[in-house]
Amino acid sequence: MNFLANIASSVGSYISSFVSNEAPEPEPFDASAITRDQVQEARAVLTNRLPLELVDIVLDYAEYWIRQNYIRREHVQVQAQFTHDPPQGAVLYLTTGALGRGEYFEELALVKPRRVVLRIEAHDQGWCDDTGIHGTFSGSFTWFEARIYRDEGGTAPLEEILPNGISNTETIRGPWGGHAMTNVTRAATPMDHRIDPDDYNEALESQGWQTVKNGESSEWLVARNRVARRQSGPMTVTWDPDNEGEEIAWPLDGCGVGGGFVRSLQRGDRIGIWARSKYGGWMNNVVSVEVDVYHSI
Repeated sequence: MNFLANIASSVGSYISSFVSNEAPEPEPFDASAITRDQVQEARAVLTNRLPLELVDIVLDYAEYWIRQNYIRREHVQVQAQFTHDPPQGAVLYLTTGALGRGEYFEELALVKPRRVVLRIEAHDQGWCDDTGIHGTFSGSFTWFEARIYRDEGGTAPLEEILPNGISNTETIRGPWGGHAMTNVTRAATPMDHRIDPDDYNEALESQGWQTVKNGESSEWLVARNRVARRQSGPMTVTWDPDNEGEEIAWPLDGCGVGGGFVRSLQRGDRIGIWARSKYGGWMNNVVSVEVDVYHSI
């Protein structure tokens, strides 16, 4: 593997120099800025120097991938609603576009998801009766989960079937959580009282959409908020194809394992990030969510 490592290190930091035939310069390498054309040029350069069967192996080893980025910045409060027993709340805060689709990808024959990076900025209601768990993730009932939606001949756009956390909401102004907040969106209960994401599965299936399974369930835990915190703490979760391990309800670092998530992704899939809360008094204050999906081509 040392042979591949030596080649891969050159691809990562100095591929631009190989393409332009200039001397390499020790500049920081920004993986998020790689373009489709750069990957194609790199493949052409390596094809002239390596056996064809090694080219894609080297590019993957160097993580020379292109990125799709999705971000939403809007303060949304997701409070557990008493229309369910036990009370719970859920908002589809962010939905990606079709992965590996669009003008940038259409002429590419093969696009394969390789990594998903999720960045979340959020906090809970800022208080909890059990002071013993303050500042930990244990016993946190505000969290985020990811679902994969697959178009199998959909007769309606996904946005028309699932809520987006904007419609049927209330905008409030004033102090919240010990500091001033303005333009906060408080998610209201849908008129049909569908709150749990699973409540939408039948409608999705009837209109040609599949919710990809994760074993017996349809969700992957992304992260939980720290208990009783009024400040939004940024969290970064990285999932790769080889992520394995049993999901833990109360992970020490607050992050989900993501086992099988990247392997389950197919070209054209869409990722939905749901903000959740459960039990009376719990509120998920979401500030922003960002999703990066890296593809090999």
